[in-house]
Amino acid sequence: MGKSILILTCVVAFSASATAKSQDSKTTEIIQRYLKMPHPEDDKLGEARSARLETLAELKAMPKEAVSAIGRALLEVKDQRQRAELVEVLGRHLQTKESAELLCEPLKDPNEQVRWQAIHSLRGMAKRTDRSGGKRIQHRPDFAPKVEGLVPY
Repeated sequence: MGKSILILTCVVAFSASATAKSQDSKTTEIIQRYLKMPHPEDDKLGEARSARLETLAELKAMPKEAVSAIGRALLEVKDQRQRAELVEVLGRHLQTKESAELLCEPLKDPNEQVRWQAIHSLRGMAKRTDRSGGKRIQHRPDFAPKVEGLVPY
C-alpha cells in the first residue's frame, strides 16, 4: 500500500510538471508567432494590430506562464511598437500582482509610447470606479481594485 501511494504521488507530481512545461512552451510559441507578425506602416484600419493583439490574447489562458514569458520577451525586443503591445497585454489580459511588478521596468523605457502604455496598464489595474465620459459620471459605487497593493507602483 505504501508503494502504491508513493508511485501515485510521483505520477501526479510528474504530470503537474509536464503540464507546466507544456504551458510554458505554448506561451513561448505564442510570443514567437507574435514577434514574426508584420507591423506595416500603412495599417490605417489597424487590421494588422488587431491580429497581433488577438494572438497575444491567447496568453490569458495561462496567466502565470504568460507574465514570465512576456518579461523575458521585453528584455529582448527592440521594436518599441512590440514592447508597447506586450505591455498593453499585461494590463488588459493579465491583471495580476506579478504583471504590476513587471510593469515597473517599462515605466523607465526610452520610448514615450511604451511608458504611456505602462502607466495606462497600471491605471487599468487600479480602477476603482465605473466612470465614463468627459464629465466622469460615476455609474456605480466604488469597488475593489482589480489588483490590490498598487500604491507603491
